[in-house]
Amino acid sequence: MNDQTNPTFESMIAALRSEDATERLQATLWLGRTGDQRGFDPLMAALQDSDPTVRYLAAQMLGLLGDKRAVDALLWSLQNDTGVESSGSSVREAAAEALGDIEDKRAFEKLAEAAKSEDEYLRRVAFEALGRLSDDRAFYLLTAGLADTENEVKGGAIRGLGYLGDPRASEILRGMLTDRDSEVREAAAWSLGNLKDLQSVDLLLELLNDRTVRSEAICALGLIGDERAIDPLLELLNDESNDICADAAEALGEIGDERALPELARVLKSETALTLRMRIKDGVQISVNEVAAEAIERIKGIQKR
Repeated sequence: MNDQTNPTFESMIAALRSEDATERLQATLWLGRTGDQRGFDPLMAALQDSDPTVRYLAAQMLGLLGDKRAVDALLWSLQNDTGVESSGSSVREAAAEALGDIEDKRAFEKLAEAAKSEDEYLRRVAFEALGRLSDDRAFYLLTAGLADTENEVKGGAIRGLGYLGDPRASEILRGMLTDRDSEVREAAAWSLGNLKDLQSVDLLLELLNDRTVRSEAICALGLIGDERAIDPLLELLNDESNDICADAAEALGEIGDERALPELARVLKSETALTLRMRIKDGVQISVNEVAAEAIERIKGIQKR
């Protein structure tokens, strides 16, 4: 690339024609992350790149853009692209994920087929994507997916039910909070939070003692917003884990009860530049201090309504 420090659309589009696959990969990532629709046509072209890692990333970036014009091309990739990117994931997985991001019901039949694939990783992604289509037909496919012999696939079906938002799933998912597999418990907690299932609050509170899934349980409690979670979450503001402390602060901000303000303010005052506690979430580093400050502002905003 001619100018890596100050890239432009023109330089990134030119980089897609480079003989160097790494440059094409970097350009694909840049064009997708801008969120600018001018990147659509170049990303569609990148979906036909000779390198499977570029095609994989192009599918992901098209999902981020969310433009429904990509659906037919992504459906073709889902059915026909047998390429595998450098870390072992298939282009078909990326296409399924992108179709879920775009949320177009035209993808239902082909995603349903992918959910029956012999490839367990593709089945997992396909189940999650089916849930995101907001298509009632997905409910029975997703509940059938709960019987999959692979826990990772089962987790995908559970998260699909969480995305779908059908309250009929709540009772089934509550039963999975005690599953032996932590991935299944984690997915069930997340989905019940997405469903805002009040009947799961006591079960989720019990999971705060389960170190393998308590982060998801905390987030779920925040999404549900029940006041029974306030005191346990306040206690977690003192947890030795930066991640758990930050998760608790976020959840308290979601609940929006002013009783949390004094403890959140204490967290703010206890942090200095020398003792700043950091956590990484979704690839972004942020201080617990910042999370607490955002939670305080959120609660104050809720109280003003």
